[in-house]
Amino acid sequence: MTASLADYESLALTLARDAGALAALRQKLVRNIAAAPLFDADRSRRNLEAAYRRWQRLRRAAARREFRGGRHRRDSSSANIPVNSPVNN
Repeated sequence: MTASLADYESLALTLARDAGALAALRQKLVRNIAAAPLFDADRSRRNLEAAYRRWQRLRRAAARREFRGGRHRRDSSSANIPVNSPVNN
């Protein structure tokens, strides 16, 4: 990783000219893959499943609040029908 465009260019030229430095960098990257979250499929799967479980709990809690009257939802098709209308009786 470099801090500036000039440093990046310098590193790119060094790696292009020095096959040993390029090989060492590749070996380092291969070693680091094992610890990188991006390549840890099992951990990513567990995190995604946990996120789905949290989302399901939130949806169930919201449904319970709605059922108990915490949020009143009106059917948009009956929003303009008066309460005493024959449609409601």
